[in-house]
Amino acid sequence: MEKVFFERMNKGKPYLPYVARNQSIFNYLPHYHAEVEIILLRQGRTILTVDGSCILLTSGDIFVVSPNKIHSFRSSIKNDLYIMKLYTPNCLLDYNLNLHIKIGTSLHTELSSILNDLIQESEHSFQGREIAMTLHANRFFLTLIRKADLSKRSDSDRADVLRFIELSTRILDYLENHYAEDVSLED
Repeated sequence: MEKVFFERMNKGKPYLPYVARNQSIFNYLPHYHAEVEIILLRQGRTILTVDGSCILLTSGDIFVVSPNKIHSFRSSIKNDLYIMKLYTPNCLLDYNLNLHIKIGTSLHTELSSILNDLIQESEHSFQGREIAMTLHANRFFLTLIRKADLSKRSDSDRADVLRFIELSTRILDYLENHYAEDVSLED
């Protein structure tokens, strides 16, 4: 069994979407993080595993991974894909976001247009870039809430997510502030 790691996003500023392009054979170990991850596969084919379920992504597909969901990528061919990480508005904690959006649907058309706007802003230094990127991220989330068939989390599941986020944040903040100190298990 592969080790799972927590990926802490230290790129960019809080609430500013992170956008990265990968044009290679892309394999990524099982991991999870506090942000929503959006995969836009421009060209190629890759296997995405989310919480043990394998999903084949093909050219044009979009996949949304909920915060704190263990996921990984496997591919044996060269792909052209974008990975975007967005901090989740609190209102989205009520929903299960794991969502495969296939090419050819009206939801795909609308979401891919928004993602292309986000990518365009991320690749250029237009005036107001940060505002525009945040706007496109919020448009993406709004479109998901209004047009995707999202299932609501149970109250206990939502409480578990909030506790996990709070505990993870406290642990990571402590480690960041004390990483150079000697560690003792005596206390």
